[in-house]
Amino acid sequence: MILVIEPDPSTRAALVHRLPEPEPISEVDSLEEADETLQRLADSTSCLVLGPSLDRAGALTFAEKVGQRDAVGVLLVAQELESAVLREALRAGVDDVLTLDAAPGEWDESLARARGRAATERGHRRPEVAEDTERGRLVSVFSTKGGCGKSVVATNLALLAAERSKQNVGLIDLDLQSGDMAIMLQLMPALSIYDASQSVSHLDAEAMQGYLTPHASGVHLLAAPMEPSLGEQITATSIQTILELLRSLFPLTIIDGPPLFTDQMLGALDISDEIILVGSMDVPSIKSLKMAIQTLKQLGHSREKLRVVMNRADSKVGLRAAEVEKSLGVEIDVQIPSSRDVPLSINQGIPLAASRPKSPVVGAIGELVPDLIPQADEQGERGRFFRRR
Repeated sequence: MILVIEPDPSTRAALVHRLPEPEPISEVDSLEEADETLQRLADSTSCLVLGPSLDRAGALTFAEKVGQRDAVGVLLVAQELESAVLREALRAGVDDVLTLDAAPGEWDESLARARGRAATERGHRRPEVAEDTERGRLVSVFSTKGGCGKSVVATNLALLAAERSKQNVGLIDLDLQSGDMAIMLQLMPALSIYDASQSVSHLDAEAMQGYLTPHASGVHLLAAPMEPSLGEQITATSIQTILELLRSLFPLTIIDGPPLFTDQMLGALDISDEIILVGSMDVPSIKSLKMAIQTLKQLGHSREKLRVVMNRADSKVGLRAAEVEKSLGVEIDVQIPSSRDVPLSINQGIPLAASRPKSPVVGAIGELVPDLIPQADEQGERGRFFRRR
């Protein structure tokens, strides 16, 4: 939750308008009321926004007090950016100073940075995960050949699961050198899996939330690093720790893997509840898929754990599904038809599950959902899971 503190109603409305929609927002008009709210809701508050109409000295004193007591981010909104204001804010522990007319990208970046800092601080204060934390399911979407539609399946599967379960769903981009899930969801993450891995020894499930980028659908993305070289610094052990934290946050977390068996991916596969193997109707992809199935069997993964998905299954390329199944030695669980809408949705950054929910492609991917969503109780809630807002 973001807590906005601003006495003037019109200015407060303008501040709220600049904040990201997926994030719940609470509004108060005084520092006293903000203090009372924080004492009740500190654990669910990620950031404070101190409005420009507040007395600056009082606002900075409040920011300093809150920084010593609560692990929350703090943004100060000033009438003008002046060096004196920036120095005073820095001394008081404010994460960033903005003006009301700052560009949307500046607001998003500052907010993400403040939340990330608070998440790290929260992790330092509470380094252990509760023993009674509920465990969600981890599902890896994997292929050993690029270009077969693996990320399209992972993205749309996450959106469909969030929609049908009415709960938030985790999505992690484990293609550490060239992941593009953020682009496919039209998101601009300020923090990535690299940032989370650098603080992994201090992370708990709650602090993990600060590294996620929310999508309007209820999907929360842990993005791949922006720089490919950073992926080399992320260990398989840290990936497994992060995945277990995500498991405690979400009833379902989808892992979009790289197109090869990396150490990080092997670790993710080991703790995944199910593995969705994606191929397409061409000989190189089928050969790659067959080798992946054989490798997974040798690694001890049972056939019951695997779901085989054939993308562009209706392509007129001289191959039939029955022939492919004979070659693979296993049945194809889901056949996804070809569609020109797929590349269009990728270019637009809007998954088909959101833009064209009645598409045959979405219908085919949706066949995977019932086996992946844990059964919720009658109220549709699951313990400490990060519930849909």
